[in-house]
Amino acid sequence: MIRKDEPSGARGEVVRLVRPNILIVDYNQEASAHLAQLLRRDFSEVVVVTPQEALEVALEKEFAVVLAIQRGPGIGGMKLLARVRRRWGRSRGLLVAGYADAESLAEAISSREGSEYLFMPWDEQELVRVLRDTGRQYLVRRAQRSAREHAINALRSSERLYRTMVELAPEAMLLFDRAGHCLEANSLACDLLGYARDDLPRLTAADLHLSTDGASSEPTHSVRSVRRQDGLELRLEVSVRGLPDGGACVIVREASAPAAAPETQPVASRREPGPGTPGP
Repeated sequence: MIRKDEPSGARGEVVRLVRPNILIVDYNQEASAHLAQLLRRDFSEVVVVTPQEALEVALEKEFAVVLAIQRGPGIGGMKLLARVRRRWGRSRGLLVAGYADAESLAEAISSREGSEYLFMPWDEQELVRVLRDTGRQYLVRRAQRSAREHAINALRSSERLYRTMVELAPEAMLLFDRAGHCLEANSLACDLLGYARDDLPRLTAADLHLSTDGASSEPTHSVRSVRRQDGLELRLEVSVRGLPDGGACVIVREASAPAAAPETQPVASRREPGPGTPGP
């Protein structure tokens, strides 16, 4: 095995982060060592192994690019790239073969086991260009995948925070989308309306008699009769506020009973004495 690494140190470590690594599998170690020298400017690490060593090395560590010879002692290039793709998935393979292997190359391409291929004898400058471009493609895809994973993790974190805030609200709270479908409800709302947490997302504001039509940033307040899931009718104070995405936040609480009118004592009417009626 021949390993060609960039020098260590602060500058070398920074460069290593933005350049891919490559594994070269070839039984001609002299030719591979020469190729490795040509690739040092474009790859942070160049590892050269024989076909007999290739499988162990390739499955032990992820390489951005794997250059493999189709025919030779040990594992064939097509089988090696297939194992690498199953193990790492993201590695980019380059298969080198003679013209006699055209049929097997067609099979490799159709099965996506080799992303690129070249015929021997290769043009040295063309080979370096293809390997450089393949390494850059790997870095671009890795950066895109990393950005996508970061966005997904940020979204999940935001959703957890949002659900926690709804759950910890001091009053019964429900969130609806712009079409009026219930997105989230805290435990207080579930208890008040008599629904299980999993039941509410299947309902709309209209189903719950909690209209969100015309909701704006200024909250509106009203008193409504709302029927619980068990049929019991509740008299609720309902506050509706529009959200920036067009949805609505609804807070509900039991309405206080209207104050009873004070009882008044009937006042006896005073009759004026008429003729013949004795006075007091």
